[in-house]
Amino acid sequence: NAKQRDRVQSYIDLARQDLEAVADSPAEQLALEARRLAFPALPGEYAGYAHPASGTLAGLTAVSPSSVRALYKRYGAAGSILSVVSAHPVGEVERAVRELFGDWTAGNPEAVPLVFQPGVTTHLPGESAQAHLSLYWRGINPLLSGRVQPDHMHPGGMNPDWLPWHLALGALSGGSASRIFVAVREERGLAYSASIGAQVLEGQGFVGGYAGSTPARAMETLEVMLAEFGQLKRGITDAEFIRSRDALVASTVFGAESLRGRVVALTRDLNLFGAVRQPRELRSQIAALTLSEVNEFLERWYPGQANLT
Repeated sequence: NAKQRDRVQSYIDLARQDLEAVADSPAEQLALEARRLAFPALPGEYAGYAHPASGTLAGLTAVSPSSVRALYKRYGAAGSILSVVSAHPVGEVERAVRELFGDWTAGNPEAVPLVFQPGVTTHLPGESAQAHLSLYWRGINPLLSGRVQPDHMHPGGMNPDWLPWHLALGALSGGSASRIFVAVREERGLAYSASIGAQVLEGQGFVGGYAGSTPARAMETLEVMLAEFGQLKRGITDAEFIRSRDALVASTVFGAESLRGRVVALTRDLNLFGAVRQPRELRSQIAALTLSEVNEFLERWYPGQANLT
């Protein structure tokens, strides 16, 4: 009916505005292109992992109330996680959810294929006073392969390398005392922004890197970032270990004190591990880590060739 068409059209207009904003942002354009190269779409109906969240202009023109209903019916509720932050009693929230989504059938939770293409290097020319760099390496998967049942040590079969990986990346790029910040910004003044951090796509872990520099200093920025990442294999120092471990504990404590932060953590845990990690247990696991365990992990972890855009 007309009301449905107007509602769909309003969402389409918002999505089109988002896409127009991306056209004015070189950094966002680079991010999409980097993901397209690192995680290429396979032949078939799936758009892959570089598809803009707001779709494409061509795709938006094909959206209609009937196509939205078909998508709603096809994929359904299976695999979905709903997070709610509310001052209302749980019973009221549950009744509202059942009223709004009670007729949402399970559907078919098809997994979108994910393939990582390492070693791809490209350059996007353009007239700009800034130069943006994007890099990807393989990381650590949240779950151990074939192990999905919770146990007392690793909820949901959590990979025992998961926490050492995050702690090591914190030493590399976790604040003003991290290696990337010191080497790229403080010592050389190469970039106004530089970072390396963990990412997860379809249950697989990756390391993503970004730097915003100038065209004249972009290559030096890249060389320094690659060098610092390569040095990580030799291990971190005691001071770096303590600083990064304290930061992990602090993020766990502060996240648990905020309702919004806690519900985000609950959703993340269910999505990544299939079980909820209680803050107290997580703090104990972080506190139990040792410098030798982290450095032993770094010695055997080899992420392979980077993907550079």
